[in-house]
Amino acid sequence: MKTKQPTGIQSYLPILGWLSNYKSEWLRFDIIAALSVWALLVPQGIAYASIAGVPPQYGLYAALGALLGYALFGTAHQLITGPSATVAAVSASIIALLASAGSDDWIAYTAALAITAGLIYILLGVLKMGWLSNFLSRAVLEGFVFAFGIGLIIDQSHKILGVDKVEGSYFQVLIGTLQELPETSIPTLVVGGTALIVLLLMRRFLPKIPRALVVVIAAIAVSYLLDLESYGVSIVGEVPTGLPTVGLPAITSGSMLTLALGGLAVIFVGFSEALAAARESASKHNYEIDTSQEMTAQGVANSLSGLFGGFGVTGSLSKTTVADLAGMRSQITSLVTAFLILLTMLFLAGLFTTLPNAVLG
Repeated sequence: MKTKQPTGIQSYLPILGWLSNYKSEWLRFDIIAALSVWALLVPQGIAYASIAGVPPQYGLYAALGALLGYALFGTAHQLITGPSATVAAVSASIIALLASAGSDDWIAYTAALAITAGLIYILLGVLKMGWLSNFLSRAVLEGFVFAFGIGLIIDQSHKILGVDKVEGSYFQVLIGTLQELPETSIPTLVVGGTALIVLLLMRRFLPKIPRALVVVIAAIAVSYLLDLESYGVSIVGEVPTGLPTVGLPAITSGSMLTLALGGLAVIFVGFSEALAAARESASKHNYEIDTSQEMTAQGVANSLSGLFGGFGVTGSLSKTTVADLAGMRSQITSLVTAFLILLTMLFLAGLFTTLPNAVLG
């Protein structure tokens, strides 16, 4: 028999329901799962910040807001919400209409887009519009995500080749990158290619090891010991430690329509992955989720990410799978992971200074 959904105030704040029924023997599983998710989430967050066009620390800000927001309001016990490559790519494509890459306005509008998507999410959830998910065509969504995957490869290829990034559409970037092939930095290509090969080999032969973290740590060590920057290999540079500044970003009122339409695009792409991951975990562990409440939870996660200065987030199938395989029992895993992310921001962020950008690519 499947577990029934909570009623009353617990239906709006599910943590009040599951936390009161929490079993002490679950804690060690949740902590182990949190360590596993943290090992995956830190390098992913930093890499996805690059895709979103913001400095690396903003990936950690986004992760912190996502984990806290979903843990409080989500109904899937095993779902992990955080930065997503696809949502980050959608965010960057929208913000390109409003600001120049690398500017303070870009960072502000990126955070504003996350907040806007969050507010729309929450509105849909409060209005019990979860039934809209029944009309999301799986084929269309998969095609959309596949297309963005190709776009991501094109967008990140300049980092692995060590050439200047070409601005414009994906087609323009592709043509420009191909034209710059004669300028390829061999040391950079070796670093990026080696990282890619190691990741693929570990995925094939050592799937349970946090390969992203292993490769990142190894790359940082090699970069520091061999001084790869002196060979022309671009590195991340300073990653500030400390807490994010919490508040609303400063934007112009004339951008609201673009942000609203962009927020719908973030929801269209993000909620499909979040809902698929939530439904899969609920089916596996024999309980039900509330689709409308899931919208609210994703809304709070995105809003908190934006208030912390981060970018759009969503429920992640890959991170959820990692957490589930590690024995995740409840959203305590998300709360512990958030604490680990906080410690990373305060004390460990500076360690990523010598990380080659080719590895992130």
